[in-house]
Amino acid sequence: MSKYTKTVGRGMMIVAIVILSINLLCRFADAEKSKEHIRVTGTVSNIQETTEWIRAGNRSVQSSNYSVWVRFHPQDSRLLEEVIVENHIYDLFSLGDTVVVLYPKSAVYKAYTAKKDWLTGDYLPMSKDYNMPLIIAFILLIAGFLFYKNIIDFDDLK
Repeated sequence: MSKYTKTVGRGMMIVAIVILSINLLCRFADAEKSKEHIRVTGTVSNIQETTEWIRAGNRSVQSSNYSVWVRFHPQDSRLLEEVIVENHIYDLFSLGDTVVVLYPKSAVYKAYTAKKDWLTGDYLPMSKDYNMPLIIAFILLIAGFLFYKNIIDFDDLK
């Protein structure tokens, strides 16, 4: 048994608790903020992929960027507005999909797409992935517990 096994386990559990705390704090703060926003539905009107070549060391690699246009009518308005969603969540959309759009009461230009969160029950920005830090924290928590209880030892990992 390594003399650092319990210390490493304790450290991993502390880091996991910090990640969980920050995640939950941000998640519930965004949920409260979204309650003040106006919620409407929009329709995915366009999905566009652009590619470019980027230098990576000695070679060039192709990079794809995606843009998704969502059209919506702000509450109490005849105007048609559009919100553009960039890159990382394009695969959640198909042309013609109906999505939830939230925006502050006095700032339609700050509109964003949202989805219902399983933990808070409120709508949160789609651009923020709150689940990944939870997964990482739980893995750290479990691994830290296993190290702390000497179920896993550094000598076993060699």
